[in-house]
Amino acid sequence: MKLFKRLLLHVFGYAIVSFGISVIIQANIGLFPYDAISSYISDLLGNKIGIGTASIIVSFIIAVLNFILIKKWRTFLSMMNAVIVGVLIDLFMILVSGISVTGTFYPYIVGLVGLIISGIGIAVVIFNESLPVAPSEQLLIYLNTKTHRPLISKLI
Repeated sequence: MKLFKRLLLHVFGYAIVSFGISVIIQANIGLFPYDAISSYISDLLGNKIGIGTASIIVSFIIAVLNFILIKKWRTFLSMMNAVIVGVLIDLFMILVSGISVTGTFYPYIVGLVGLIISGIGIAVVIFNESLPVAPSEQLLIYLNTKTHRPLISKLI
């Protein structure tokens, strides 16, 4: 039962992160690097897939890379988080698409609100540190164990 509650809290944290990301996307003033890649892929495909779906595709590619490097099937458990976040981003984008973000300062206020929402969600997810992390985080953890230099790992 305790594990179920932790999993529920983990999913809730990712839901908060997904909503924050959707708000930031709607503000149209910039994205986190990972979300920017997903947005670019969505744009390249003529917006036939949502940013969340593109995020799932990018996460799958990174999960395969993790499997090649780490050589353990558990690397694919990280896809659980990626699918949850990707699906929720697409759903929340429908919800926030009605928000009109125009003017000089309003986009920055909306972007800041999205950043704060995402930060709260990340705090909830970090609280459950023993549960699977996202594929990109798993790759960074692996690179950090090999280089022993967090800055280098993040730059790679």
